[in-house]
Amino acid sequence: MSSWPARWRHTPRIVWFGIGAVVVAIVVVAVFALTTGGESPTADLSPSPTDGFDELARPTPIPVETVEPGPSPEQAPPAPQLGESTITSGPDEGATDGTVTVQLVSLRPITTQAYERGEPSGPGLAVTIVVTNVSDGDVSLAADMNLYAGPEGMPGVSAVLDGHNSPFTSDTLAPGHSAERTAVFAAPNAKGTAVAVQVILGPSTFVINATVPEQLAKDKG
Repeated sequence: MSSWPARWRHTPRIVWFGIGAVVVAIVVVAVFALTTGGESPTADLSPSPTDGFDELARPTPIPVETVEPGPSPEQAPPAPQLGESTITSGPDEGATDGTVTVQLVSLRPITTQAYERGEPSGPGLAVTIVVTNVSDGDVSLAADMNLYAGPEGMPGVSAVLDGHNSPFTSDTLAPGHSAERTAVFAAPNAKGTAVAVQVILGPSTFVINATVPEQLAKDKG
């Protein structure tokens, strides 16, 4: 009779493979039980943390309120020269290139409200312009608006989602007709602050220089 070690050495290889597979399975089950506490994994359906912006309701449009701009400043903020020509004026007159006339009709100090990451909150200005078509044909109202404040011309940060914004109601403007637009910028809004409102429309750039008027009592805070 052969000894036990001799019989073990002559055990078929397939038996060894079977024993090894069982051992591996036992180890996997043991590790799974230790890491999950013996419970079956379930999907986590709880909402991910937010930074607070997603919880804000979308902005409610705020009616445009006209606040007459202050007079032209002694030192106008520098604004970049863009377009084929630049027409500069004060708040008491319209800037025109013979095709359209751009008038700054309101410069309202406000507090801007952020609704998405990157949007500004704090002191700001709601800038209202009126564009009049003085030509014989339709003109496009595809316009860009910028604002520069202070003696060094600090650019205002556009607050696109703030409820004070009020875009043009059409894409084109017929001869003799006017259209109004309000754009919001995070910018210094203390009384007397010099600002340059820049409107890029067609081949021309219009720059209207003014000063911030006194803030309305109900808009403070």
